Amino acid sequence: MLFSSQVALWLTLVTSSTVAVILPVAKTTPSSVNRRWLLGDDKVRGVNLGSLFIIEEWFAKDEWASMGCKGFYDEWSCVKHLGQEKADAAWDKHWKSWITESDITQIASHVLNTIRIPVGFWIKEDLIHDDEWYPRGGLKYLDRLVGWASDAGLYVIMDLHSAPGSQSPNEEFTGHGTANPGFFTGANYERANKFLEWMTERIHTNNAYHAVGMLEVINEPIKQRVNATDADDMLKNFYPAAWDRIRARESKLSIAKEDMLRKLTSRPTIHPLVY
Repeated sequence: MLFSSQVALWLTLVTSSTVAVILPVAKTTPSSVNRRWLLGDDKVRGVNLGSLFIIEEWFAKDEWASMGCKGFYDEWSCVKHLGQEKADAAWDKHWKSWITESDITQIASHVLNTIRIPVGFWIKEDLIHDDEWYPRGGLKYLDRLVGWASDAGLYVIMDLHSAPGSQSPNEEFTGHGTANPGFFTGANYERANKFLEWMTERIHTNNAYHAVGMLEVINEPIKQRVNATDADDMLKNFYPAAWDRIRARESKLSIAKEDMLRKLTSRPTIHPLVY
């Protein structure tokens, strides 16, 4: 995915399919490294680092096959087929080589300024249930990646791409392509909110995450035309709670108001329940 619009426009055009919160302006120049925000005259020019932490076979066919996953639709089915230990070894090899520091340097050399990193909720491994099948061990590679991005002066969008229970039917990007997505329950909203709290804390307290300037709270959830009941429930019960939980975690961390995650918008209110 190539981002070419201004960040302010990116946020203005957000719909129920993609909701993000964003950090405020850092005291930097356009050429500065470790920046958490693109200045107003900058545009987002960047790339999505697809199939790193969530593999979609349609654009990683050879890699998928080399991992022993040919013929399997998603990460869940392949991990279950291989068994946890063998799957973790296959994914570890993938994470080591799919995106390298040289790739990040090359991205920056082409005058791109942003990367988007899709991750699954399972990168926080204590959120995985015993009857779920996801690869384990990816967090150290995420930490390494955001550190590289910070060193290269790139702005980072962190994306909760795959939610607990799956947020859209029959999609590889959810990690579990089920026909009946199960995200739309209080229990799975809670797991997602725990992920968002945890990631918010990492952004504010882990120096490797210094360049992370946007936290996307969910990617492409179910559309109203597919299931209006689930879509409406998410708008009513997930988004407002996600916002409040992020705010509460920042308050717990004693984050100064000017350093809190926030939306930049011309609208008079930014609370998701009335947005």
